[in-house]
Amino acid sequence: MNQETQQPDSMASPRSGGGWTMSSVLLAARLLAAGALLLAGYFKMQGGPVAFMLSIESLEVVPEFLIAPSAYFLPWFEILLGLTLLLGVWTRESAILASGLFAVFTAALISVLARGMKVDCGCFGGMFGEAEVSLFTIGRNVVFLVASATAAVWGGGRFAIERVRSFSSG
Repeated sequence: MNQETQQPDSMASPRSGGGWTMSSVLLAARLLAAGALLLAGYFKMQGGPVAFMLSIESLEVVPEFLIAPSAYFLPWFEILLGLTLLLGVWTRESAILASGLFAVFTAALISVLARGMKVDCGCFGGMFGEAEVSLFTIGRNVVFLVASATAAVWGGGRFAIERVRSFSSG
């Protein structure tokens, strides 16, 4: 029984993320976005900040004075967001930030493709070898954006730690 709506869980509002089907969709969306962020952050860190700086610079979309700070900060930020989404802690807030990141990354890739540049996207720090910016890399980012936006709109669902915590305290 859903405490908020006094309806059985199977009839819970889609917005609450309370039903099993919706919670499964939300879990899949969270795991997809979290996995992308965790892998991207980890492999950017493995490659080191200099390699990532060169990758950022090659896109020609970030002002020069922001390249080094971005190369040091972004992998850690991606890992932090990935962990919060994976666990379902501050899900909506984390998903909003992740959606913003994916939107900015996607816009940068579209810009590179529109300018006809042949550069590595730097998305996963070379994890998949050379990943030249293409419609595939843009489409992949759109999938990640949709996944994180889904969690931003509907929350973490019943499989999120924040959801479990709210039931145990109430």
